[in-house]
Amino acid sequence: MEATAKHAEHGIGRYVVVWAILLTLLVVSLFLGHLSNVYLMNALVFGVALIKASLVVTYFMGIRMEPKVIVVTLIITVLFMVGLLAGVSPDVTFNPSAAPTPL
Repeated sequence: MEATAKHAEHGIGRYVVVWAILLTLLVVSLFLGHLSNVYLMNALVFGVALIKASLVVTYFMGIRMEPKVIVVTLIITVLFMVGLLAGVSPDVTFNPSAAPTPL
């Protein structure tokens, strides 16, 4: 009985739902790339990218079943990544040649 419950937790349905969410977020990020406000566009696109990355790591890489020390290490890594994105964002935002043309 316990083996059946454990197998049901790893069912394909959960992966299909996460895949559908990732596809939806992909479409959202593509539309966000056409916003005329560059500051808002960068913030929203980076935010969607972080959500997508966390979904991939959590579900497809199996981080939900790992020991807590690995989860803490991953959180620290994500915080460093956010710092990197915050450092690079002004270069992208204030570069006039990188600004998209409005539709």
